[in-house]
Amino acid sequence: MPISIDLVELAEIPLHPYMQKVMDSGVRKHFKSYDAQRVSYAFSKAQFGETFLEVGPGRCDLTIMVARSGLYSKMVVIDIEDRSAKMPEGVDFRMMNVGKLEFEDNSFDSVYCMEVLEHLDDPTFESGLAELRRVCRGQLLITVPFMEPMPSKFHLQKFTEKRVREQFPNGKISLLVKEPVTRVPWLMVEEQLSD
Repeated sequence: MPISIDLVELAEIPLHPYMQKVMDSGVRKHFKSYDAQRVSYAFSKAQFGETFLEVGPGRCDLTIMVARSGLYSKMVVIDIEDRSAKMPEGVDFRMMNVGKLEFEDNSFDSVYCMEVLEHLDDPTFESGLAELRRVCRGQLLITVPFMEPMPSKFHLQKFTEKRVREQFPNGKISLLVKEPVTRVPWLMVEEQLSD
């Protein structure tokens, strides 16, 4: 049975004011407009809660947006590389692998993991996905490239319709279409978990 996928044309959605300011300033010279649109759209999905976990912050634009929003009273960011210098005030940064999260069950109201899972080897992918679900007591939001040709220099996982159906049977799936279409689109998976 085919999965139901909502189509989201990123170029048609206005950027969050913070992201618009970043793009207008030119400080991200190599930051593509569709990357800014993806981050901005993901931020628009953030739900109010006490605690927020971001896994793999990349350039930290989402980190800054969430920290400034005041949506959460506690924000934790993890990565396998030290990104502490980029963290806004009040954000708890920890070096940690998604395959072994050092948090109690149901620790976070929202967990975001964007453009991370495709970089993981098979055992770390399986444990990482289980860990994300274990520590989340509310909204889990994941983005991955969809139908990416393999092999890729940096990506070890491929997400096809069949695999997405198997891995995320209860997820709300959105296809994030880039403009201009220069590379594969992203899939955004949203799961609502509860303790």
